[in-house]
Parts: sequence; structure tokens; C-alpha cells
Amino acid sequence: MGGERIKTFLTLLAFLLSTCGVFASTTLFYDDFTGTGPDLDNTLWPSSDSSGEYWRTDVNPPQTTSDGFYFTGTDNSYITSKSTDTTNHSNIHLKFKMALDTLTGASCQAQYYSISETTWVTVAEILTSTGNKYVVPSYDITLPPEAENIADLQIRFRIYGTGYMKLDEVYVVDNPPAVEAGVNKTIRLPTSSAIISGAATDGTHVIPATWTLLTNPSGIADIVNPSSLTTEVTGLTAAGDYVFRLTATDSDGQVVTDDVTITVNPNISPIVNAGPDIFIYSPDSATTLFGMAMDSGGTIISRQWTQAPANPVLAILTGDTTNTLSVSGLTAVGNYVFTFTATDNSAPSASDTVTVTVLAAPDPLVPANFPTFNSIPYAIGMAIDDLGWKLWVYKDSLNTRDANVTDYQLIMDVGKEVGTRIMTAWIMCDMDRNFICAKPKYNTPYKMTADGTNWDNRWHYYDNDFDLMDLVKDQNAYMEFGLHGASHIHPIGNRNSTDPYYPDYMYDFKNGEFADVDTLGVYNASLPWGWDDMRNRATCFQELIRQYYTSDEMSFPEAFVPPGH
Repeated sequence: MGGERIKTFLTLLAFLLSTCGVFASTTLFYDDFTGTGPDLDNTLWPSSDSSGEYWRTDVNPPQTTSDGFYFTGTDNSYITSKSTDTTNHSNIHLKFKMALDTLTGASCQAQYYSISETTWVTVAEILTSTGNKYVVPSYDITLPPEAENIADLQIRFRIYGTGYMKLDEVYVVDNPPAVEAGVNKTIRLPTSSAIISGAATDGTHVIPATWTLLTNPSGIADIVNPSSLTTEVTGLTAAGDYVFRLTATDSDGQVVTDDVTITVNPNISPIVNAGPDIFIYSPDSATTLFGMAMDSGGTIISRQWTQAPANPVLAILTGDTTNTLSVSGLTAVGNYVFTFTATDNSAPSASDTVTVTVLAAPDPLVPANFPTFNSIPYAIGMAIDDLGWKLWVYKDSLNTRDANVTDYQLIMDVGKEVGTRIMTAWIMCDMDRNFICAKPKYNTPYKMTADGTNWDNRWHYYDNDFDLMDLVKDQNAYMEFGLHGASHIHPIGNRNSTDPYYPDYMYDFKNGEFADVDTLGVYNASLPWGWDDMRNRATCFQELIRQYYTSDEMSFPEAFVPPGH
């Protein structure tokens, strides 16, 4: 295809693309060096100094590629283009390929002539020390405002030294404007307005632009000032994606657009739980309620407990604007219903109810003059130790019965029946599914596990581990969760003791056999624990329990029992 036909085709293509809103550019000057003969096209390059020569590479043996021209000359040799008219054009770019090839001297340069500065201005330069004839880089130079809106812009390629430079694909173009509609945003109802802020430039100039609305889920969305780059949009009253388009047109008729999306999320009510129903026995007339409120889409701004009238008896409420409510004055047998309501910062609220049932006093289990609490003598505490343990080991017997949820539900039922929280202590190392006990920091200053960092607890994995922890979480009103037991091996006590509870041998879980305590390397249990050791074990417990509970879920009462081993 001839040079003139190529230029005509490119000009037409640029016009069609610009009218379609595609990021096209308007070509003002172009030479792909495909003209015939050894010389440059004098209609495009009418000026050169007398010391320079130029020819096509298909006339002389090519050095790097088979297209373009090699320009040869001595110091300060150059070729100059015809004048390019940039009147009514801005954002002028000079694009070209330029490389050194066997040049002895300083450099080769690309320049343009500025009328306002009445001089040639260098916009690109390749030094002899950095040039490589096997690399033909492409350049895209944004010319300064002095090159815009003039009738006779000229470009020049120049050699400082003696040798060759390679040229190809030289353009002068009016690039399309740059349009940015801004970053996407997300709001949540009932917020129904937002600010959109865009930018539209053509080179160094800010140009007018217009906002339009492409998608409108509410049907009433509106742009307050469509001709302002920064404006408010209103009427975003329905959930969905609202798409706004910013459109700019430069002086050459080139159209560029960019879109921004505002996502409106629905308003979600808080999640509220007033806790499990509670039973107490007369004459007890007080209890504590534990509520929970969280909001994934906002912030809880208020909590409120209220009571529905029951039997014309109104309880005394303390802490009625917090999660924890102290209730007293429940003097009559019957049901008392309390409602826990939470409101978020977007106005919606949610509620849940809990019932406190006051039962008639049961038949006394102790003499009438003995002080009682929920029918249990004050002098009697209720505690269950070593829950969560998967395997009990003795010298002559091996009990491998797996505990199940039913076993633990029995504890809950007892607590519910007597109206108290039973204190329990858990051997959490047996529930260790992620080898927390294997961490070196939990094996110093004394070994907390006989296996040390070789701890492997996979033989303890049971399918009901999570079911068991869920039971504790859901019914914690009847059971206090205590932390107990980080190490796996029992205390050895006095090694010289004849007490069979402190044997001189232990069951080696790793190797599946009984072994002497010296073989297992168990530390001397008579060594006292210091505060650092206690803190270390408390941190270990925290990591162990986080395998089953998040921080938010650990809202029920806890007890810390220093492990006996």
C-alpha cells in the first residue's frame, strides 16, 4: 500500500473511531518510510543539512530490521519534517522509533521547533554509551503547550557524531482527552445520595465534560449538576448498582467516556439474641440475663431491655441499656417475659425475647434451718473437672470410651434443674486440632508436653469436637467454662512415693507403650510455676479455644483454673 493511501486510510480510521467514542487519536503527520527509491520523501522531509545522507534499508544491507530508514551523517547532521498544522489541536504527541547503529560520537536526538521559544527543543536522546543497535525502542512524547494550536510545527532528528541512526513509524498526533469518572463507591440505605467527582483533561488543559445516568434501579435517581466535574447524585432509594458516565469531547471532535458505579446496599437489621430461657425457684427473686447484639452492616447505637407485664408484678431492671441485665423483684410464681432490642446507626432495630420462669419452691432437701441457694446448700460447690479428655490411662486398664454430646448435655440439664451454672474445667489439649501445643513458645521454660514440638494430636480428632463446643456455647447459661490442662502427661509427683497415683512410669502416647518417666523427659513436678509460666499457659489456652470460638462468641463467663499438671 502506498504512503499516501496509508495516510488517507489512517486518517479515515481515526475519524470513525473518534465518532464512536473509542479512545482514538487524530493523525496530523505520519511517515512509515515505505516510499520508493533510496531517498526520504522530500514532500515530508524537505530539509536536511548538506553533510547528511539517508536511504532505505532495502537498498543497503539491513542491520537490525528490514523496515524503516538508516540515516548517516557527520556531526550535527539532521533531517527536518515539513510544517504540521496543529491549529485547533491540543494534547500533541510525537511518536517514533529511534535507535543508534554504529555511531561514533555523542548521541542522536529527536527535537521540535517552538515558535514561542524560537529554538529547537530536544524531547528524546540516546547516548552512545547506552545505545544498542539491536534494540529499536518506541517513543511516545507529550509535547508541551507551545506545540499546540500553531500552523507550522516542525520536528527534526539529529546526529551528534559520525555514523548511523535508525528511524521508523514517525507520527504527530492529537491524542484523545483523558477522562476519569472516579472510584466506585458503596453506600447503605437509608443513605440515598452520594458525591461523584471526575476529571477531564486534554493534554495540559481541563476541558468540559458531562455526566449522564446509565442505570437507575430506583427510577428517580438524579444528577444535581451534570456539567460539573464534581456533583451530587440523589434519589438512590433502591438497592442496586447505579452507573454514571462522564463524557468529554476535545476540539478535534474526539469523544472519550468513563463510568463509575455507586452500589447501594439494603439496610440490614441487627442480629439480636436475648439468651436462653431461665428457671429459678421461689423464694429466689433475682437473676441475670445476657443479651447479644451485632450488626454486619452498621454500628449498634442503642440497646434496650423492657418487660411485658406479668401477674400486675413489674421487675426491677438494672443495666437495661447494656447487654447484661440484672433482674430483681420477681416475687410471684409465673413467667416473666423480657424483650431485648438493638438499634443500628441506620435506624432499623431488631428484638428478641427471653422468659424467666419462677417456680414454686421444691421440697427441702436439707433441714429447714440450713441456708440454701436454689435448693443446694451454700456450703456445697458444684464443679466437674477434666472435661474434654479423650482417654483415661491407668497401669492395668485402658478406658477408651469416647465422650459424646449426650454426656455433656447431662451436665447442662443438671445445671438447668438446680438453676445454677456448674463450674467445669476443660482439658483443651485433647481438643487441639491445629497442633497449638507444638509451638516452641509453649514448651519453655518447662516442657508443657512430653513430646515437645513433635506433638501430633491427630489420634484425638473426633467428629463431634465442634458439636461439643457448639453445645457449650449455646447452653452456657447452665455451665461455666473453665480452662484447665495444657500439657498431656500427668504430674509425676514424688518419684520415690509409693502412692500408686504417682507412678514412676507413664503411657507414651507417641510410641503407644508404657515408658519410664526419665525416657519421656517429663520435668520435675515439684518445681514451682512463676507468673511468666502462668501467662504462657494462659496464652496457650487462648489459642486452643480460638479453634472453636471467635472473640465475640467468648462472651459467656469463663474461669481460669491453674492446671494441676
